Amino acid sequence: MSNTALWIIQQACGELGLPVPAHAVSTTQETNTQMLALLNSAGYDLASNYQWEELTKPYNFVTADNVPSYPLPADYNYFLDSTGWDNSNRWPLLGPVSAQEWRALIAAKVTAVSRTYYKVQDRQISVWPIPSNAAGTNGTQSPGRNLVIEYCSINWVESGTSPGQYQSDITNDADIPILNQWLLVKFLKVKMWAAKGFDTTVLQSEFDTLFLSLTAKSKGSRVLSLAPKTGSVFIGISNVPEGNWIR
Repeated sequence: MSNTALWIIQQACGELGLPVPAHAVSTTQETNTQMLALLNSAGYDLASNYQWEELTKPYNFVTADNVPSYPLPADYNYFLDSTGWDNSNRWPLLGPVSAQEWRALIAAKVTAVSRTYYKVQDRQISVWPIPSNAAGTNGTQSPGRNLVIEYCSINWVESGTSPGQYQSDITNDADIPILNQWLLVKFLKVKMWAAKGFDTTVLQSEFDTLFLSLTAKSKGSRVLSLAPKTGSVFIGISNVPEGNWIR
């Protein structure tokens, strides 16, 4: 297949004038080993530096009684800004809050908010107020809230031996990177030449051109208006401050 890890390494070697390997993973040849390591590095860099649609997923979890923190997905890389929602109440989540804001929330003796704040720490997502069956008391909310937030996965490789399983690095020649194969070829060439101390100006330019082209088309673009609509005049979540309106 033309999009396997082995093909990407073979293509990059061919373009650089290096010997084209028959294997990349099960080899002791120094250049092949280096190319494999650099390809894994290239995949990690690409997965971490752009919100590729191929790597974007929703993370759903339900709050439980007296449980303030929930484990992140095993393939978690980073959350997408402003994508957290409390689906049970159709409210956006508030956060991620800073360390200073989080300590202030935890230390508060009285809470009058109905919204959920969150913070990522210790490979978990923590929520406040703490869900509790004793809802309505200080610092608690009713459990069983369905929360969701979009995140980017670090698993940029599909297993070549177990289709449908994804991983964060290449462990088999038949593994299939789910990012653009030609972008990986060009990035691998840049990394290889840089590792050897050679001039990468042309190779970097080729990579940058394709990267900008692909990222511009990855999600599509909105039509921008020179006469945008004004905001809603009705009372709603966008123009009413949080607070208690009941006397």
